[in-house]
Amino acid sequence: MMGRGRKYWAGLGDDPFAVRPRASERHDRMIPMINVVFLLLTFFLIAGTIRAGDTLRIEPPRLAAEGAVDRQSPVLGVEADGTLYVQGRPMDGDRAIAALKEALAGAAGKALHIKADRRTPAAIILPLLRRLRDSGIEDVYLIAVKTGD
Repeated sequence: MMGRGRKYWAGLGDDPFAVRPRASERHDRMIPMINVVFLLLTFFLIAGTIRAGDTLRIEPPRLAAEGAVDRQSPVLGVEADGTLYVQGRPMDGDRAIAALKEALAGAAGKALHIKADRRTPAAIILPLLRRLRDSGIEDVYLIAVKTGD
């Protein structure tokens, strides 16, 4: 009665009752670990936000209060030396305003967000705001970083 469908371990000596586990039984122990790995992968894919890194060398000013920023709105970047960027592309003043008007055209409720370096002097920001207002762009917000309390 020794050989009825049971395979014995080769290295267990003469013990006829030592049963080698089937291959499917060995692999069944891996299934819960695989499930956990896939669940974690799915969680991080859904929970994580994938977006391009910020390539501008602009350090926004600090603020004490916080508000929501619409990520769909166009962004005008202003470096400390007055260099303008629209959606990350450098442009001169007239081209930047034209590109911003085009981005805001036909989009009800969209506002322009200005991301200016905190070292940018007011002598650069104020004339820029006047030019934006004169061109018809009046809904403008300044992006700032909340300071730690």
